[in-house]
Amino acid sequence: MTHGSPLTRREILAAIGGVGLLAAGPRVAGALGSDPSFTQYTYAQTSGPDLRVAWYERYNGVLQEESNLFSDGPPLTNSSDAFNQSGDAGRFVDVTGTDAVATGPVLSIPNAQPGDEGLLLIGLRAEDAAARVWLSVSAYDFAENSLVEPERAEGDTDDEGELQDYVDVECWYDTGRLGVGGCNGERDFTEEAVVAAGTLAEVSDALTGGVPLDFGLVGDACIEADTQRCLALRWRIDPAVTNVIQSDSASLDIAFAATTCDDATNPFGGER
Repeated sequence: MTHGSPLTRREILAAIGGVGLLAAGPRVAGALGSDPSFTQYTYAQTSGPDLRVAWYERYNGVLQEESNLFSDGPPLTNSSDAFNQSGDAGRFVDVTGTDAVATGPVLSIPNAQPGDEGLLLIGLRAEDAAARVWLSVSAYDFAENSLVEPERAEGDTDDEGELQDYVDVECWYDTGRLGVGGCNGERDFTEEAVVAAGTLAEVSDALTGGVPLDFGLVGDACIEADTQRCLALRWRIDPAVTNVIQSDSASLDIAFAATTCDDATNPFGGER
């Protein structure tokens, strides 16, 4: 992470991995060759709430990674039972305590194409004490990576990539109905959005300054001690998108900050 942290000693930033790189290739597989690089990072401090995370990631319906791989537990699945069992068994990854590890869910899609889609489920657990949790999503490094002929044919002539304007993103509280059936990546009509759905650029603009999370289950913005809640993030590139995004890429960071329940100061420095 290249920019400075605005956090005070009471505030803990838990970066759940440099949640990597989307790179748009042509409609044939393998055009970009090797996977793109990404940065993983974790800020750990000695005071404040202890926040732990779990994750489950799918790309075009195929499981990519799940966090129980790091704890030798049974595979994590997209269900509230699996996330609850993982949390209660101590398998959520410690990203803020003295034993914090620098790992996290990584969206690293080297050859995204029109029609592709992905899902990231994130479990958040307040360990030992209740925590107020904040979310920041930042998209950046909108690279053109040279203009290829199909892009020129679509009228793309500038130096900045356009991928961020063609990736549709939806982020919601995956709590289920009345707290039952969450963490499944299927949005129920009762589940609230964290922010209005939009393009990657629009969602980043809305969330980069940080927003408080309110899962709305008990009328309290905090996650109670030794309990977990889930967020879901789904992305998609419309099949009708043209070659204007070919060879473009965009980086995406997702980070959480945990503060005490009586501290409503935005640790990311935004207005909320």
